[in-house]
Amino acid sequence: MKSSHCFDVVIVGAGASGLSCAAHLLKQNVDLMVLEARPRIGGRVFTQGSPHPSIPIELGAEFIHAASPLVLDLLKKTGHDFYDAQFEQLFLKNGKLIEQKDFWDRFEKVLALPDSERKTDRSMADFLKAHKAIPKDMRDLLIGYIEGFQAADINLIGEKAFAESEKDKRDLNGNNDFRIVGGYCDVLQGLMQNSLKKKIALEHPVTQINWNKKQIEIICTLPSGRRRHIHAKQVVLAVPLAVLQGQHKKSQIEFKPEIPELLPALSHLHVGHVQRLVFIFKTRFWENLSEKNPVCFLRAPHNMYFSTWWTLSPLRAPYLIAWQGGPMAQELSNMSDNARIEKALQTLSKITNRSLAFLKKEVSSVHQHNWSKDPYAMGAYTYTGIENQDYKPKTYPHFHGFLWLTGEAFAKADGQGTVHGALEHGFEIAQKILQAL
Repeated sequence: MKSSHCFDVVIVGAGASGLSCAAHLLKQNVDLMVLEARPRIGGRVFTQGSPHPSIPIELGAEFIHAASPLVLDLLKKTGHDFYDAQFEQLFLKNGKLIEQKDFWDRFEKVLALPDSERKTDRSMADFLKAHKAIPKDMRDLLIGYIEGFQAADINLIGEKAFAESEKDKRDLNGNNDFRIVGGYCDVLQGLMQNSLKKKIALEHPVTQINWNKKQIEIICTLPSGRRRHIHAKQVVLAVPLAVLQGQHKKSQIEFKPEIPELLPALSHLHVGHVQRLVFIFKTRFWENLSEKNPVCFLRAPHNMYFSTWWTLSPLRAPYLIAWQGGPMAQELSNMSDNARIEKALQTLSKITNRSLAFLKKEVSSVHQHNWSKDPYAMGAYTYTGIENQDYKPKTYPHFHGFLWLTGEAFAKADGQGTVHGALEHGFEIAQKILQAL
């Protein structure tokens, strides 16, 4: 199926960055189309309904990290409320849950040690080798933080990028994080005006892009096997890093002719892995774990599977989220859904001092999405590796005058790996395209 119509812009991917880019271009009456491989919008924002109608199940992004003006503006437009997430921590030590009152003060001092101005970059693993004076408990917490929050491998993540991200986080509204009452999908719905809805083609996986100086042809292979040919002046790839790298045959995009500069432009970036399980229990049995109610975060040693758990506090709901990031998450991705549930409950048994049999009886349902095996994600989000002094990464990757890259992978420092980073980068790419058209 061929079309003679030539769009000003075709955006590949209807996740946060793609929708943000499209929404801002449409405001300037740009003739565009958005092609999405999935049967839904949102990408790695994946909100589902639950047995409790007022409490959504988030299989992807959950928190608004810092008060991003762009996200807050979208929530204001849609009239959706949000609330502060609480982060009081209980730590499993010697078989008991304890509260470390000086935890944040001590940990902030450790987070301030990595140097974003180093002449020669190194991995965070090498950083730890050089800082032998860091106490073991703080060292373990730092490893857990890098693997958990950053979803990174400490042998690959660069000290300079890590330090810059932490500095930005302190500058951008401190450590405040928020949840959205109706779920993260509401942020994206704020972009979905009727004019944009009409421009999105779902179940349109792009498999090939043919290009020359005169025209660009985008080929989609539809579920029926039929091929659709679309023409454009500019193309925006708003897809995850692993898709750009061609890690899965199903989501691979072939360029004819090849663009040899593309992969080197991604060489400093790495795909982070996360396994997230949403447990809905019959009761809130954890509320008596501490005299300090409600319970917020529960932490086990970082070498245990699913070492981080949290409630929906301040909401008192029978939900616990089990979280594993980094190399152990990638390992878990090769297990079955039931095997991951078993690993998670084994850790929760140790944290709560409840028998495995008790926990299994308490489980009402478990919800998960294996992003590491999803062909259109192949991971959770991006982190930056060790700096290559011979190559300066582009903030706004642009190739041969027609191809643009956008997404959380290219967001600045603390925005990398976040929805607000993806939204902001999509907006910024839209501004660049308007200058180019």
